[in-house]
Amino acid sequence: MAVAWAISICLIKHYNETVEYLKIANLDRFTYNKALQKAIESYRITDTQKEILRGMKKES
Repeated sequence: MAVAWAISICLIKHYNETVEYLKIANLDRFTYNKALQKAIESYRITDTQKEILRGMKKES
C-alpha cells in the first residue's frame, strides 16, 4: 500500500515521467492498480489525465 501511495504522489507531481515508468515497471497487479486508483481519486489530477489512467488499469 505504501508503494502504491508513493507512486500516486509521483503521478500527481510528475505525471508524464511516472506514466512512462509505469509502462515499464514490473509491479504486481494490486500495487499497480491501487496506485492508479489513488491518483484517480485525487483532485490534483485533471479529468483528461484520469481517463488515461483508467485506461491503463490491468485486468486479472
